[in-house]
Amino acid sequence: MNELKVLDSIQYSTKVHASYALGSFFVDFLATALSFLVFKFYETEVFLDLPLLTAVIIIYGIWNMLNDPLAGYILNRNIKYMKRFGKRFTWFLITGIPCSIIFFLIFIPPIINEFTIFFWLLFTLCLLDTLFSFLIISYQSIYPDKFRSQKERTKVGGIQILYSLFGLTLGTLIPTFIITTNAPGTNINSYITVGLIVTIICISIFLLMIHGMRENSQRLAEHFR
Repeated sequence: MNELKVLDSIQYSTKVHASYALGSFFVDFLATALSFLVFKFYETEVFLDLPLLTAVIIIYGIWNMLNDPLAGYILNRNIKYMKRFGKRFTWFLITGIPCSIIFFLIFIPPIINEFTIFFWLLFTLCLLDTLFSFLIISYQSIYPDKFRSQKERTKVGGIQILYSLFGLTLGTLIPTFIITTNAPGTNINSYITVGLIVTIICISIFLLMIHGMRENSQRLAEHFR
């Protein structure tokens, strides 16, 4: 009976719910801004040859397909030094800020020749995707374990939907209002500005998420048996 009462109750404060749910903003904001900017930037501002840009897209697509199960496998492993805070929370801490910074680095390629630009885009894009996968899997896997009751999950889910809408909207509006539309090749600084703004916002959101991402000590003991 006591167990049923626990499973039907809300165990965490609204502050924890709101903090955790910010992950939906982070994910949708970063993904929207990336899809809005990256290939357009390399095609119309940096002038990366279309065959090389196509090669990046193909390789990135293959890596994206392999990356998620690989990240899931690594995240599922028990690593001793992660026992104190939990493997999911620890991976979240490890990947959050680097993931945000890599987004900015995508827009400052070393413009030496076509191949340096090609390798810069390929490397930063695949690294971003890797860090992003670790972050998302860590974030999503905590949800069913941390929030045990349907009542609490419904509350958190509602906040997530709201944050997701804000993320999608802001991820679209920031590039729209800041990126200039002058002659091709003359708008690079506006893309760099957007990249910096997105990075700062993502780091800020990441820091605000820490409170909600902390794992329950009882659950941690179960994971490391």
